[in-house]
Amino acid sequence: MAVAAVTLMAGTCSTDPVIPASWECPVLGTMTQATGVGYFYKIEGGGITQYWTGPIVASNATPLTDFDGGTDDSPMSAVCEPDNPNFGSYFSWKAVELYKDHICPPGWHVPTSIDFQKLDLALGGIGTSHNDGTGIILGKYLSTTWAGFYTGYVDGGDLLSSSTSGFYWSQDPFDATRGRCLSYADSYDVNPDEAFKKICGLQVRCIKD
Repeated sequence: MAVAAVTLMAGTCSTDPVIPASWECPVLGTMTQATGVGYFYKIEGGGITQYWTGPIVASNATPLTDFDGGTDDSPMSAVCEPDNPNFGSYFSWKAVELYKDHICPPGWHVPTSIDFQKLDLALGGIGTSHNDGTGIILGKYLSTTWAGFYTGYVDGGDLLSSSTSGFYWSQDPFDATRGRCLSYADSYDVNPDEAFKKICGLQVRCIKD
């Protein structure tokens, strides 16, 4: 649920560690929320309390069709603009790895796989890959509770699975070619610690420290 309204503007950084009013990313450009603009989402359950932003948008990002998965040394080549203005930008895991200290505002961070596992527990899941067969847990990810989307992912300049699946990077690697992410699908599958190809573009949301 939305717990606080703020105004987001470019060029300044808030000193409030709980609800930053605005920020500027020195590497990827100004970051702002695309969905639930001006709101943060409070998740409570199972003794766990978390605060999440909406999806992050990178200004002046590479067009989706030019997304190269971060194989170029230019950081902007690893970020593409949203295909839908309600969504956030798509980041390669390289962009997350190199610039995770700049993607989120002060007092917030790119989630770890543990953050996603705790999110799943707070929403009534089991903290590992699961399918409840009913869609109740999936519904909590997609409802105003966490306000997720079927984001799909970008691979080779193509947006795939955008009507059936959602993916969000963590900052944690899985192995040399894969990073860890949160995934869910309309089949009711939820995995808070999935391994996904680093060269693909997934979305990013920030969690309060």
